[in-house]
Amino acid sequence: MLGRLFSFGRKRRPTSRGESSRLKKTNSRPERGLSKYLLQLLIGALTVVGTSVLVSYGGIPFPFRAGDRAEREIRLKTGLKIANETKTRNEREAAASETALEFILNPTPYIDLKEELFELLDAVASQSDYEKLGAERSEWNLGLDQFKSLRTLVPDRHALFNVEMKLDKVFEPFLSEGVLDETTLPPEGKRNATVISVHRFSVDNSERTSFINRKDVLKQEWIKPDGRLHKLLEEEWPSDNGDIADTLFNLIVPTLNANLVYDAARTDDAAKRAREGVPEVLDEYPKGYLVVPQGATINDVQLRFLRAEHVEFMRTTSIYRKALHFLGQILIVLALVVTTAFYLWSYEERIIREPSRLALLCGLFMSTVLFARLLSTAPYEGEILPIAVTSLLLAIAYNRGLALVVGFSLSLLVSVTVSHPMTQFVVMVGGTSAGILALDSVRSRTKLIKVGFIAGISYALLSVSMDLLVNQPWPLMLEDAARRFGCGLIAGFLMTGSLPFIESVFGIVTDISLIELADTSHPLLQQLVQRAPGTYNHSVTVSIIAETAAKKIGCNSLLVRVGAMFHDVGKMLKPQYFIENKQADERNRHDQLAPAMSTLIIIGHVKDGADLGRQHHLPQPILDMIEQHHGTTLVDYFYHEATREMQASDTADETVEESSFRYPGPKPQHKEAAVLMLSDCVESASRALSEPTPARIEKLVHSLALKRLLDGQLSESGLTLEEVKMIEDSLTKSLIAVYHGRIKYPDRDRNAS
Repeated sequence: MLGRLFSFGRKRRPTSRGESSRLKKTNSRPERGLSKYLLQLLIGALTVVGTSVLVSYGGIPFPFRAGDRAEREIRLKTGLKIANETKTRNEREAAASETALEFILNPTPYIDLKEELFELLDAVASQSDYEKLGAERSEWNLGLDQFKSLRTLVPDRHALFNVEMKLDKVFEPFLSEGVLDETTLPPEGKRNATVISVHRFSVDNSERTSFINRKDVLKQEWIKPDGRLHKLLEEEWPSDNGDIADTLFNLIVPTLNANLVYDAARTDDAAKRAREGVPEVLDEYPKGYLVVPQGATINDVQLRFLRAEHVEFMRTTSIYRKALHFLGQILIVLALVVTTAFYLWSYEERIIREPSRLALLCGLFMSTVLFARLLSTAPYEGEILPIAVTSLLLAIAYNRGLALVVGFSLSLLVSVTVSHPMTQFVVMVGGTSAGILALDSVRSRTKLIKVGFIAGISYALLSVSMDLLVNQPWPLMLEDAARRFGCGLIAGFLMTGSLPFIESVFGIVTDISLIELADTSHPLLQQLVQRAPGTYNHSVTVSIIAETAAKKIGCNSLLVRVGAMFHDVGKMLKPQYFIENKQADERNRHDQLAPAMSTLIIIGHVKDGADLGRQHHLPQPILDMIEQHHGTTLVDYFYHEATREMQASDTADETVEESSFRYPGPKPQHKEAAVLMLSDCVESASRALSEPTPARIEKLVHSLALKRLLDGQLSESGLTLEEVKMIEDSLTKSLIAVYHGRIKYPDRDRNAS
């Protein structure tokens, strides 16, 4: 069963150079010297190294996750210091709260106030009559008693100098410490801080910072009758000097405003530095400390313990042990790459022989490992998704055998990098294999979604089964099953949306596209009907008998049918030169042409057909069928005509160059093209049979198949002799059915009663 699966797998899609064979070639292989495959060996070596790096990145995988049930006691393998986040956070916030609030001092209001007050004193000194005092009287709301007190202070202008010096001393704290009004502060500036940091700028724009007791600069401390302002005034004008201090106090207080501006950015920076300055508070746990009791479910706190221990274990692990672990992973990668390479050599040699295809496959392999590693971490845990996508992609692009081999390799590689490796491996291999085996052909847009659903169901069932075996709790079991089912379903949707991209990159054509191309309303087929109806009729017949033969040997019959419909579209450019389009009473146009010229016209329909196909955006596999359906066969009739003319001429000693009368090829590169070649030639030849009896048809089919075989036209197609015989039998039966005899019924006597 497995041999049959790996050999015949899913129906293959040919590539731009033809599809790689599913069985060993019946003819001799190309030279296998190492020098011929140096590039392939280099690609393989890079794949081993790159995959090993991706698999080993991060070291030994962390084997636990939240919600797992411990099968045994889990104790610390090494002494451990773990940061106590709660204590650390509390201490850091305490340090931040003790930092000084930051303020910018604005001296301008008090510089202006001092100047305005001095102008008032200057006006009082210059005017002894209260009634004649100017605008200053109304601006300061100056009363008569206050005027008299100020006249005592400055009886004339000579006293102003001394007063100005004293006012400078009084106002100095306003300019160096400032005034703080807490009612105007934002909420974050109202926290209880004993000290504030005041930044002031001098004339040369240099900054000075001072730390000041917060209480000393509060506005209410300045304006109290026994507050700082009154004390400063009394120091300069003692109470025995009359009521001068009270008068000045009453004049200044109404104009006293805050000049300390809260700087939120500086305050936040200071708090941040304070937090950063507090080291982590570490709790110490000895080696052997019980983290998770047997049978308990691992919670988030315990998981943090175990993760911290894992990090410490990796840090203290010797280089020797790490090297051994890395070596083990390299050996696993090497074994899987060699196994995959052996499969390719045995069943997909085309990939080995074409470095570009090998590089694409290896790049896809490493990319899958990379994305699986990225998605394997919490909270995603979706390492199944890229493996499912890649496996389904390979099943579409190549066959199910290759997809199973690569899917197995990817599952094993990724499973050794995550927790619960055996559980993951069984789930990934089982679910991915179910999806691959369900993907026989893609004939509808919903097919891949159905395949994704099947893969998802398989993932979920296997997930539940494995979780039951290891006694996982039901919540985690259901979570695993739902997540893995989702991965399978998402893979199906992703593949459905990316089908056009896959067809373009891998040079394939899916059954969906083939069904669309098989519609006879295709513009190119409509042109063929109108311009070369005989060729169209021939193409329809060939498509029917070729499809039947393809089904007989198990290759892609739909591709053969569509390829047959388009294989002769190049004839529409010169339809009269092909016998099937010639009218009964029409002369043969080749009678007037030299054999060499006729051969060029006949051979040219292959190139013309490929050009028309490209203009109408036919997929590469169909173009391959057009180019390969004649291979490098000889145009016998005109070759023999040229030989006869040569012998009849004066140059009888010369020979006709046979290569000039052969199609340019290439030979059929896959079974589908070979089936089309045989079907095309026997259908055309059968039209020339005067009496198409079953015996004659069988003899004709056998002779033409043997001729193509001996001419080497099937040497690169991968057909076995047994399959050639099966094709012969199928074509014989189909042609007998086409030319079956009919009974001639006598005409009815119209006059009979």
